[in-house]
Amino acid sequence: LAQSARRAGQGSAAGVQAFKQGVLFDNVADYQQAIKCYKHFLESCLEKGDAVGEALACNSIGVDYQLLGSDYLKQAIQYHTKHLEVADVP
Repeated sequence: LAQSARRAGQGSAAGVQAFKQGVLFDNVADYQQAIKCYKHFLESCLEKGDAVGEALACNSIGVDYQLLGSDYLKQAIQYHTKHLEVADVP
């Protein structure tokens, strides 16, 4: 769905579809696939300047890297740090 929306020139819809696909992969514990989807969503958010979406994507990617285990903690920390940088936290 995300690729179809992108081809149709609907980049925003493609980003949202990628996020939704990521959630579906999370629900079946396919974290590697979920990360790929969230990275597409992140790319879409960066292109649009969507800071809220960027924070959501970084958090989702960070959580999935955590769930993959200790071999991925460095990547998890990187994405959680990026989330903290862009999050709307006082």
